[in-house]
Amino acid sequence: MLRICPQCGAENVAAAIHCRSCGVKLPEPTAAMMGPSPSVRRRSFLRSALWALVLLAIGATGFWVKENVDWRDVRSGADEFYANCRRVSSDVSGTMRRWYAKWLSAEPAPAPVPAPAPTPPPTNVVKIRCQRCGGLGYTSDGAAKSTCILCNQSGGRTITLPAGAEVCAACQGMGAIVRVVHGKEIRILCKMCAGNGYVVRKY
Repeated sequence: MLRICPQCGAENVAAAIHCRSCGVKLPEPTAAMMGPSPSVRRRSFLRSALWALVLLAIGATGFWVKENVDWRDVRSGADEFYANCRRVSSDVSGTMRRWYAKWLSAEPAPAPVPAPAPTPPPTNVVKIRCQRCGGLGYTSDGAAKSTCILCNQSGGRTITLPAGAEVCAACQGMGAIVRVVHGKEIRILCKMCAGNGYVVRKY
């Protein structure tokens, strides 16, 4: 910070007592000329440290969200929330229209539109019970239970037969079979139906 001589206008350093040009004693330096006080510098340092901690916390939070949050669940939750909002808005709008038609309008309220009848389930849906575990989802050797590797503990499956199709006789509709390879049971995709659980005969 420079100190300006009030007599000749020469520039002097902040610590100078007399003007280097004319020798006149310079007036007492002001706070602006001497720089910020220690308390101001301390507050500035604390403010910078606080912002550094805030940025560090934001970065750590972003890293944690990236590693632990499944955005597919977040997106599905947002879609569900949006659908709920639309349903509530539609219900409120319908209520307001009925109230207006009843109390403020001379025209009769429109008759409610009946809901469409539910579509009956298709008749070609077949429920397949797992033949390996009998629909229990697990097998037992007398001492302990183990998960059925054929149905993956579901007990069976449900398939929809296309026109002219029938349940695969090779896998009994499960789409896979269990074979013993090197003394260990493994699940193999049924080659007859390619995992569909049904076949369509050509003749």
